[in-house]
Amino acid sequence: MDIKKNKIIGNTSFSIILICYSFISSAQDINSESFNYMDEAPSDKVKIEVLSTIGPGCLPGSFETSISPDNKSIIVNLQELKGIIGPDISYADTTRFCSAQFILQIPDNYSYTISKASYQGHASIDENINLSLSSSFRFTEPLNDIKFYTSFDGPFEGGYWVNDSLNPSQLTWSQCGGESKLLFRTGLQLKQKENPEATGSVNYYPLGAKQQYSLLFKKC
Repeated sequence: MDIKKNKIIGNTSFSIILICYSFISSAQDINSESFNYMDEAPSDKVKIEVLSTIGPGCLPGSFETSISPDNKSIIVNLQELKGIIGPDISYADTTRFCSAQFILQIPDNYSYTISKASYQGHASIDENINLSLSSSFRFTEPLNDIKFYTSFDGPFEGGYWVNDSLNPSQLTWSQCGGESKLLFRTGLQLKQKENPEATGSVNYYPLGAKQQYSLLFKKC
């Protein structure tokens, strides 16, 4: 049985669908006509190149990224983005992050933004444990940030798919066409709320964390 939770935090809206091995996306669609962007991605291929990575969540050989065949998503796989919490567990084990630097190449006469973050994973968390998931992107030209943040509380055992969508008024656009440098950071944190004996873990299947970031385009 699916369990769905919807919340509003700050300037973002998100839906959490807690399920067992069957992932369904249900984030609210944005009205494209109101914000002057395209329903379809450019037909010319969007390309991504990873320049560097740093952090315990993306150790060498554990980080991969690609563009979906329809040009509508950045897909990130992180085999080491996982955490554990409980008695005698160090803070470093409760928090994981990964930072990366990308080059994203898009066709001329287009600008892009990132409108939604989706996280796939598996959690086993007691009552009084909170799991938070966050990501951010920074355009270097112009200098603008895009931020996503979601969290949910235990008890919970199973797979989940979390969708975190920006409000349309918060969309930030890249420079027009060509190559743009993009700074990326993602992480998770487990926190004990009251009971110091509560335990929890986050692992990802099949081989690591899968994240998907939705791209929107407009003519420029």
